[in-house]
Amino acid sequence: MSFERFIGGVFGIFFILILFIIIISALKIMAKDVKSGEKRKSTANKKHHGIEVVKAGKNVNLKVGTIVPVKVITTIGRSSDCTIVLSDNYASTKHARIVVKNNVLILEDLGSTNGTYLNGEKIKGRVKLFTRDEIRVGTAVFKVLA
Repeated sequence: MSFERFIGGVFGIFFILILFIIIISALKIMAKDVKSGEKRKSTANKKHHGIEVVKAGKNVNLKVGTIVPVKVITTIGRSSDCTIVLSDNYASTKHARIVVKNNVLILEDLGSTNGTYLNGEKIKGRVKLFTRDEIRVGTAVFKVLA
């Protein structure tokens, strides 16, 4: 065997090893990208919920047409720590709350004096909310948006 053939064979094997390493590295990067794409897709499936002010009533701080994003827990009442602060004397300090659980909105009255109304009916306990439902707290009316 000649020296040139030996060197050619060594360089050939070296070249194939380099190609193999590049291909393996590319496959690892693609696999990681596919996994992170699945995570991004699952967060994209989370819906964004909101409620729209349909009637402000006696609440000077509410404006008709305002859309309030609903977080995991959204509280409604006269307390300054509520998410939606009302200035209405017919609303309790902590009147009601909306909870998002598994992309489902749940409305709950928090023991208010005058009650919380859903589509004109006083609620008891927790009730599931649907798009276009109307919630009345004191003199304020909100519409559920998907």
